Amino acid sequence: MKDISYFLDEEGRYCQTMPEEKMDWNEEAQDWDYKRIPLDFLRQKPFHQSYKNIDYIRERTKGYDLNDAELTVLGMFIMHHSRYFRDDYYEGEVPEIAKNMFYVLDGVVAKAPESDANILYRDCKYPDNIKLKVGDFLVVSYNLTCTINNCIRKDNNFYIIRTLSHNKTRAHDIYKMYPHNEREKQVNFLRGTKFLVTDVNAILGTEYHVFYMNELSAEF
Repeated sequence: MKDISYFLDEEGRYCQTMPEEKMDWNEEAQDWDYKRIPLDFLRQKPFHQSYKNIDYIRERTKGYDLNDAELTVLGMFIMHHSRYFRDDYYEGEVPEIAKNMFYVLDGVVAKAPESDANILYRDCKYPDNIKLKVGDFLVVSYNLTCTINNCIRKDNNFYIIRTLSHNKTRAHDIYKMYPHNEREKQVNFLRGTKFLVTDVNAILGTEYHVFYMNELSAEF
């Protein structure tokens, strides 16, 4: 596992050496072409900003023995940077620093208490898979975020997940490790967790669906 100096140094190096995202005028299309650079979020210096709050995060996670890199990454993930911990965000080959971010975060999730919730809910975010049908398997290669709170509405797609029993589930209660928001009871799965789609229900009068899934064991 990389230590905090690796992330701070890589972030600083990126800001000094890499070109910024920009828009170029396309004469033929008479429109702007946006050149997306996936790692450009590092210009916001999220590692440095989260590291500044490390004493607060350490106090809130007392008893979980998180190192500085884990504390910093947890702060980033909880606040405004969760999308950057998804491999599908990068739309291709995942940069080395992102792979190391994933590795640290997965270690943090593993240290959180195993969830005792039987049912979890997810308010889908782009690019979550919403083209699933009954019998499909879904393997989530990032730390899927859910909640124990029933958040079903009529303006989005949702996952409802039945978890495995105690000592078998890969779901962990981040809200118990880091109680940052009393309203949101955040639960995360370890990377690579597999699910089976058992039912798909349309939300009446909308274009949206509720996808019912069962968590599968790691051996499946």
